[in-house]
Amino acid sequence: MRINSNLQTKNVNFYGSPKLCNIFKCKANCCKNAPLPLDLLEIHKDKIVNTVAFTKPMGLVDGKLWGFPVTNIKNLFENKCPFLTKANRCNIYEHRPKICREYGTLDTPSCRCDLQI
Repeated sequence: MRINSNLQTKNVNFYGSPKLCNIFKCKANCCKNAPLPLDLLEIHKDKIVNTVAFTKPMGLVDGKLWGFPVTNIKNLFENKCPFLTKANRCNIYEHRPKICREYGTLDTPSCRCDLQI
C-alpha cells in the first residue's frame, strides 16, 4: 500500500485502485464508534489523544477481546477513536488494526465510504 498525503487529500492505493479520502469533508467519520482490539489501549497508551471514559466489550475476535472505547459519554455520535488526532489523523497508523486497514477496500456497502473525492 502506498500513501501520499497533502493538506486536503489522502491518496491510498488499495489493491491497485486508488481511494481518495478528503478528511476535511468527512471529518474521519470512519473513526467514530469503531470497534477496536482492546489490547491496543494498553499497548499504545502513550498515543491516546481522546481520553477513554470506559469500554464496552463485544467479544473475542481471533483470540483478542474487542470492544467500543467510549470517549464522549454525552454524545455517542461524536465518540472518536482514542487515537484520532484533532487533525483527523491516526496516531497509531503503522499499528492500526485490520478493521481500519480494510475499511473502504471491501466490496460491501457497509465498508465503502461515500465521501471520497
